[in-house]
Amino acid sequence: MLTVHHLNNSRSQRILWLLEELEADYQIKQYARDSVTNLAPPELEAIHPLGKSPMITHGDRTFIESGAIIGAGSVVTKNVKKNELMTGNPAKKIKLVTHKFDLSYFKKN
Repeated sequence: MLTVHHLNNSRSQRILWLLEELEADYQIKQYARDSVTNLAPPELEAIHPLGKSPMITHGDRTFIESGAIIGAGSVVTKNVKKNELMTGNPAKKIKLVTHKFDLSYFKKN
């Protein structure tokens, strides 16, 4: 079963939404940021050295980050790196999105 390591005020909320839409079986382990520093707790670093969220564990595998864009209908057969735009079957990297508002790939010429 998937375990979502959910840190308040993080990108993990989009992962929870996705899993709900997929009607996937998962469990949530919740963490709270430090009220003074706003940093993630050391318990997240015990799972992965970066202590990032979202973090998903499945068996002995750990997946972190969600800053990737996958085209509709794509078949992903390998891990996708942060900020990659991938599409196709099998999915291939089209470009690296270097700015959070970079939508140039989707604009018509």
